[in-house]
Amino acid sequence: SIIKKLKINCISAVPKMITDIMQQSNNSIFESFKIVIIGGDGINEKVFDYFKNNDVNAYISYGMTETSSGVCGYFIRDIKNFNHGFLGFAHKNTRMTINGGHIEIQSKTVMKGYINNKKCNGKFLTEDLGVMKSNQLFYKSRSLDFIVSGGENINLKLIKNVIGGFEKGIDFEVKAVADNKWGHIILVLINKSEFNIDQIKQHCRKYLPEYMVPKHF
Repeated sequence: SIIKKLKINCISAVPKMITDIMQQSNNSIFESFKIVIIGGDGINEKVFDYFKNNDVNAYISYGMTETSSGVCGYFIRDIKNFNHGFLGFAHKNTRMTINGGHIEIQSKTVMKGYINNKKCNGKFLTEDLGVMKSNQLFYKSRSLDFIVSGGENINLKLIKNVIGGFEKGIDFEVKAVADNKWGHIILVLINKSEFNIDQIKQHCRKYLPEYMVPKHF
């Protein structure tokens, strides 16, 4: 593999990419790494157990592009057992709080603001819902209109609007389904068999980036 050929010993990847490497190569490839940084979405228990049992120096990172990515996390070596939704501890000079159920980040790494939009003033209110327990941050879910799939942020409301514009009166539902490999996948349920799925996908590609086009109808 390219990892062995180039003698790579540090990697930062989303859980889906880590899972792909584990499936396509001998897992021991990770044991020679100096560090493995995993971010973009939550890991599953299988990945946690492998790194824990083999004492791989793996760090679980949480953060968004708007916050220069990592603002919270933990080393798997320091955690006794897998805890679903656990995001870790805030980095130095970063404050994590819950505002209206949403995770809010306060840090100098927060962007100054969006182009032609209001300033952030060092605070970023995320689309993630969470809870704080003894300075430990736990993830509950995304806001109803947002999910993460393969490390990409997916706006379900945008997908609904695009599919709804395919044909007047189309009866459908867009659902996010948990998946060990991707984090979540998008499932579209349509109530009429006469619709041509390929035509609906082509319609979606006109208005959506490829990673947002549902694969499962």
